[in-house]
Amino acid sequence: MDVAANILLPQLHHTRDDPSSLRERTVALSRAFGLPGLPLVRPSELIAGDLARAACVRAFLGDPELILLDSPVQGRFISLIVPLLNALAAARDRGAAAIWFTRSDVVWDDPSFPATHRLRLGERGLFPVARTT
Repeated sequence: MDVAANILLPQLHHTRDDPSSLRERTVALSRAFGLPGLPLVRPSELIAGDLARAACVRAFLGDPELILLDSPVQGRFISLIVPLLNALAAARDRGAAAIWFTRSDVVWDDPSFPATHRLRLGERGLFPVARTT
């Protein structure tokens, strides 16, 4: 499948929305994450940064109530931070929750990142980490 199908398929399966309206929203979200539009190529034809952007589009498409982000930045895609924070703010404003898993020091060490809780996974499970300001 091409990247567009990978992004759109879950929404096409779970919605009764007009497909052309869904595509328009997807293109707008793609542009918000720094893509020129909805990628119509296979994943192997995109660079890693654009694949990360496409994954963010898929994560936020359809106004999910829970967003799971698995290391979307990883230090290499710093340009994704601002669009991610904007998308997270919009999602949280409409009542959504987000869980962001990361090993990135850029994300982890920045106290300005909006987080209700910060947890670290250790040998004995999750434990809270005090915020530094």
